[in-house]
Amino acid sequence: MAFSFYQSFLFLILCIALVLPSGLAIGSVPDFQCIAPCEGLPEQCPVFCNTRGFKRGGGCQVRPNGKKCCCLPNPPELR
Repeated sequence: MAFSFYQSFLFLILCIALVLPSGLAIGSVPDFQCIAPCEGLPEQCPVFCNTRGFKRGGGCQVRPNGKKCCCLPNPPELR
């Protein structure tokens, strides 16, 4: 009888431990800014983004309108 109670309690703790981090990860997805097609620059996309002022670089992503070079936005500056 006691084992059943502990088993239920441990299952509840496990569920909470798995649900909380997944909720936090969903809210932290950055908004990429897709600025160019990727045809000529799959390896050059991070450099391309840096030269355009995006400090964190970027990468090629498949979008509904084709493969695009998408850059990560700059972090907000602290004052």
